[in-house]
Amino acid sequence: MCPSFIEMKPEWEWLTKTIYDPAIFWVMVTAIATIALVVVTIFLVVVGAIPLVRARRAQLAEEFRAELLTPSARKIFFLASHGFLEFKVDDTTKRGFFMIIEPQENIIKQRLEQIFDEQRIVLTFEMDDEFLQPLEELAHYEENKVVDFKDVYRMFADYVDVAMSNSAIRQYITWLRGVAGWRVYSNLERLHAKLKAHKEILDKNLA
Repeated sequence: MCPSFIEMKPEWEWLTKTIYDPAIFWVMVTAIATIALVVVTIFLVVVGAIPLVRARRAQLAEEFRAELLTPSARKIFFLASHGFLEFKVDDTTKRGFFMIIEPQENIIKQRLEQIFDEQRIVLTFEMDDEFLQPLEELAHYEENKVVDFKDVYRMFADYVDVAMSNSAIRQYITWLRGVAGWRVYSNLERLHAKLKAHKEILDKNLA
């Protein structure tokens, strides 16, 4: 009795032809090798690009740091960090400004005179342009992963904390939000909360 004829499925017929037909076989091998080469190349490019991206992020953070180390920015940071600012609004013009508080100690008073000479006020546009807006821009870039959070924490935590913890600056931001009608410096506020939370975690790990 003759065995019944079994019809080969199309996919198996194609595979059989592929394996036993040299022309088709080598075309398939070449295609697979090409795909593998492309995948490996992409992988190497990505792996090689990671250090470049990190280096670029670090470079951008350094650029922000340089912007915050201008003489004007350093003066404002000094005044704010030592509590020598008082926010006021002119009754006539309704414009805000910062008074430089005169310290009681003579040695500190002399030091302020050396630094600021006859200057007795800090205008709001100076506070914005030299100090707050660069930090707000930094916060925006950090949120969008343009700069690394670790670099921000390492280089700017003190600046951000002083900007958002100083009572005079807080009063100014509250006043400015009322005038502008929207949450001015909201990115900076968000970054400050994130930095504080990160510091609390580090402190707990050290305890």
